[in-house]
Amino acid sequence: LIELSDHGGRKNGMASLSVREPSFRATVRPAPVTSVIADDLAAGYVPDIRRLLSEAARRWQTAPAAVTIESGLPPHTGLGSKTTTLLAIGKAYVMLNQKTISTDQLAAIARRGRTSGASVNLIDGGGFLVDGGHKAPLKLAADSHRHLRPSGFAIPAQIPPALIRTDFPPWPIVLILASGHHVY
Repeated sequence: LIELSDHGGRKNGMASLSVREPSFRATVRPAPVTSVIADDLAAGYVPDIRRLLSEAARRWQTAPAAVTIESGLPPHTGLGSKTTTLLAIGKAYVMLNQKTISTDQLAAIARRGRTSGASVNLIDGGGFLVDGGHKAPLKLAADSHRHLRPSGFAIPAQIPPALIRTDFPPWPIVLILASGHHVY
C-alpha cells in the first residue's frame, strides 16, 4: 500500500479485489426526517453517514431518508468497510431522489478515495483492480506524517485511477478475519 522510499514517485497504490462475503446490506427509504440506524459493525459510521446525507441534501436539494443498516462490514480489516458503507448508502440515496450523481462526486463529499482509489473504483464494477495511487511529493519519507494520512484526513485530490480492471478468475478465496479486538 505505501511507498516510503522516495524512489517510486507514487504513494498508496494497491491491488484490490471485491468479495461476496462478508457483505453489506442496507435499506434507504423516503422519510419525513433523516434517520440512521446501524448494526454494531457499522455503528461507528453513523456520524459520517449523517454528514454525507446532509451534504448531499444541501448540494443537490434531495429529500430526507431513513437509512437502516442490517449487515455492516467488519471495520479495520482491510475490506474498505467505511468507503463501501458511505458510497453504497450515498448511491442508494441519490437514486431514491432520482439524481444522477457520479461515484467520484459522492466520494468527494464522503471524503473517501483521498488515500487509495481501491474501494471507490470497485464500487461500480467490482472485480480485480490495480490503482496507481497518488503522485508522491518530493521527500515523502522525510515528512511522512504530513503526507501519509487516512482518507478522511488526507489532502483532497483526484481519486487514483484504476490502471487494471478485470474479472477475477472463479478461484476459491479464503478470507480469515480475527475475532475479538483488532489491532491497527
